[in-house]
Amino acid sequence: MKLVFVFACFAIACNGFVLQARRDYHKQRRGDVRSNTNFEYIINMLNETIAQLKHYDPLDVESRTFKIASYDLTFRNVHLEGFSGIKHDISSVVNGESGTLQIKLNLPGASGSTKSWTLNAPLIFGEGDASFSVQNAKLSISLPYSKTGGFGKAKVHTSMGKAKVSLTGVNNDEILSKKITNFMNFLLNDGFNHSLFQDILGKLVDQFLSKFQEFINSM
Repeated sequence: MKLVFVFACFAIACNGFVLQARRDYHKQRRGDVRSNTNFEYIINMLNETIAQLKHYDPLDVESRTFKIASYDLTFRNVHLEGFSGIKHDISSVVNGESGTLQIKLNLPGASGSTKSWTLNAPLIFGEGDASFSVQNAKLSISLPYSKTGGFGKAKVHTSMGKAKVSLTGVNNDEILSKKITNFMNFLLNDGFNHSLFQDILGKLVDQFLSKFQEFINSM
């Protein structure tokens, strides 16, 4: 849920930035020159999105099943809270035909749990429970931009204050479940803060923006 919302906010911001830049570029060609791009409406969109999230926080779901190939992954008695507390900040520096867009997201705290999950796949299966909590998770994305050339290479910085995951029932083996739990906690608390993860995430952002730019240009 948290990651879905983060990238939803990211997509909204990028969409607004690209559309506004295209408008400014065409206005300049017509002689209507503006020195700065207006990001006020982008911030308003994010504020509205976060305001809508508050209506679903906390979130309780009695049962939900996802199809993985021909197998079922089912969660029962799911509880999520705190995701609407995400804070954001967007700033920009525009210099003629180029500039930089800075997107910062901060999740002070969020948690979730499911009293029961079941999976009937052949290699990974089982039945158990799961929970997670995160504190002070931060994501910062710096995007250089040219009005004629689009987005440049993204610079991503991430940090995790504290995270805790608990998972039981994997392959109905509690020793294996404990090992997976320990590994997930390591990834969230150490890997999330590592430069290698930030480089990988930056490349994913670049790929996303490349496809997104193609879509915008086709409009």
